[in-house]
Amino acid sequence: MSTVTRRDTTAPVVVQTPAPQDEWARVAAIDPLAMPTQQPWWTGALSRRRGWRDASRLYVFDDATMVLPATARGAGAATVRESMPDARGFGGLVSDRPVTAEHVQAVLADLVGTSAVRTRIRPNPLRAATWTAALRRLDAAGIVRHLTVRPAHAHVVDLRPGRAAVEAAF
Repeated sequence: MSTVTRRDTTAPVVVQTPAPQDEWARVAAIDPLAMPTQQPWWTGALSRRRGWRDASRLYVFDDATMVLPATARGAGAATVRESMPDARGFGGLVSDRPVTAEHVQAVLADLVGTSAVRTRIRPNPLRAATWTAALRRLDAAGIVRHLTVRPAHAHVVDLRPGRAAVEAAF
């Protein structure tokens, strides 16, 4: 585990990796947009079965606590970090408060400063625009290194109205 404490108005106050499981579960339970693939047990399952290790990161800001679910392979400069790996669902931040572009930009700036050879984030589609905008700002500032945000789409149908109502909508 490593913990970094920072004092900067745009940066998280604390960054801890891997994220403590109990705090991660607490934050994910509060976040109305959290997906199953952003839960600690999902990363644990990937770590046990697919050769990945937990590379999650806890970010404590003055106004929010967030977790970036992530896995990693390799070591040192050969580390590949993904949130989440191909065909393993969506990653990106879960948070106990609304996620802002400033939060995402601070997280991306933190990730750029790590030794990973590549970091790829496939955020929850409902937050993808925020991630893409933050990455563009960092790219314009010339500080993006080995970092990819790959937005994706998810198609969801609310089945609660019942079969007849759902069929009628199509």
